[in-house]
Amino acid sequence: MENINKKFKGVIFDLDGTLTNTIEDITDAINYSLSKNKLPNVTISEAKYLVGNGAKVLIERMMKHVITNLDSFSKEEYDKLYNSLYEDYMFSYNLWKYNHTVPYESVVKTLHTLKRKGIKLAVLSNKPERDTAGVVEKFFSGIFDVVRGGREGVPLKPNPTVVFEVVKELGLSNDEVIYCGDSDVDMVTSVNAGLFGVGACYGFRTKKELVESGAKATINSCYDILRLFDDEPNGILLIDKPLGMSSQEAVTKVKRALKLTKIGHAGTLDPLATGLLVVLLGDSTKLANYLLEDDKEYIGEITIGERTSTLDKEGEVLETKVVSKDAFTEEEIDKVLNSLIGKINMKVPMHSAIKYHGAKLYELAREGIEVDVPVKENEVFSIKRISDLQYVDDKLKFSFACHVSKGTYIRSLCEEIGNRMGFPAFMSGLRRVSAGKYNINDALTLDDVKNNFDENKVINALDALDKYKVVEVNEYLSNRVNNGMMIRVNAEDDLIFVTHQNKLIGIYEKTNEEKVNNKTSYKARRVWKTNI
Repeated sequence: MENINKKFKGVIFDLDGTLTNTIEDITDAINYSLSKNKLPNVTISEAKYLVGNGAKVLIERMMKHVITNLDSFSKEEYDKLYNSLYEDYMFSYNLWKYNHTVPYESVVKTLHTLKRKGIKLAVLSNKPERDTAGVVEKFFSGIFDVVRGGREGVPLKPNPTVVFEVVKELGLSNDEVIYCGDSDVDMVTSVNAGLFGVGACYGFRTKKELVESGAKATINSCYDILRLFDDEPNGILLIDKPLGMSSQEAVTKVKRALKLTKIGHAGTLDPLATGLLVVLLGDSTKLANYLLEDDKEYIGEITIGERTSTLDKEGEVLETKVVSKDAFTEEEIDKVLNSLIGKINMKVPMHSAIKYHGAKLYELAREGIEVDVPVKENEVFSIKRISDLQYVDDKLKFSFACHVSKGTYIRSLCEEIGNRMGFPAFMSGLRRVSAGKYNINDALTLDDVKNNFDENKVINALDALDKYKVVEVNEYLSNRVNNGMMIRVNAEDDLIFVTHQNKLIGIYEKTNEEKVNNKTSYKARRVWKTNI
């Protein structure tokens, strides 16, 4: 869907079937009227197609629906029956109209959220204005800026006359207002008035009927309409994390600067490390586990001659060993580094966020609890010394660049380098320069985010998934995905990312079911709500 989230400043809602579920009380009133006049009753499903144009049209439709020989009635007979049905209907509905009527789920919460966002709100119903105002006062007191119902001498919807009045009262223009309703009448009204029509599929009509009547978007719950006002960026933002700040602190600064509600990151950097932090905005936070699979590139500094409790310069010195200035040649160092290339088993640092029986290792370390830390297999794709050897205070330092698999701890790698050289060692500096396809050269500083943020720097989430199977689906399958249902597609991968109109809508995993028409069955793992 087009990028429309910032231009809308108001919503006009229909009432029955959109804000309030009135159909049971309406059906009871219809059937009371029919029974009083010795006519057959209707079901709730039938009653849904009688409403939408006000009570008078409802009676006309009701008569056509239940009386097969209506054409044989004289005008006098027709008028007499019509008036009797109308009076009985209005008597019953006004007496018992709140027996079952309640707001739809999430309506009140949605309205309050819109109001907090500064969105102007209105109700426009074909129900008589006095009744409309009564329902609004009962269920939504103090929420709406404008409330309009049917009035004598003023044409009802789908005539756009009253819509124009409401838009003017809201102090907005037509292209700034959404019209949200549940019936074909509502969608035709939106078209006639030139407003962006949103069809409420939970009301009195199906999505197909709403779209055919002019809906430009549909929602499965009232809460979904908030997406049209979601002006938060959604995607991936590359940040150059400064020294001395945890990853979470950096993420929190981005969150505050951009006034976000949902944010996360893919891959932690320790406070003493700088460099690329892949920050996830909005629904892209659901991709964290998949982006953590990316390999990384670092520039590190190693100090040989000391071992610390944390394997970095912040820890307590546990072991020292003097390194003389002629202990190693550059060629010997390079040979040790080259020996690390390939798969390698290394212990996870005790001061890490890896969990051991539910507790993070660094939490256990702070409490002085020693455990057998796990050993992980990592892979070093490349490692190269990039500085001269520096001998300082009986210790040796040099910088190196490395390309490693996901989850590799450079602190552990430094320890292993020292072990192979026969000396204690620790990591004295670290900068992440890439994660998967993303590079530090494209990252923003925290000052950039705070003072000069460019939304064009937000990367589409799909850009990060090029190593996964992405499957574009049609509208039918999109609806199934939206409801978390199984789908069948032409794919073989264990995991697929599902898109509709080039927008990510779900993550699906292969089932064990046999193929049907050469298509593989997949079940939902994560689903994005994307009806609008």
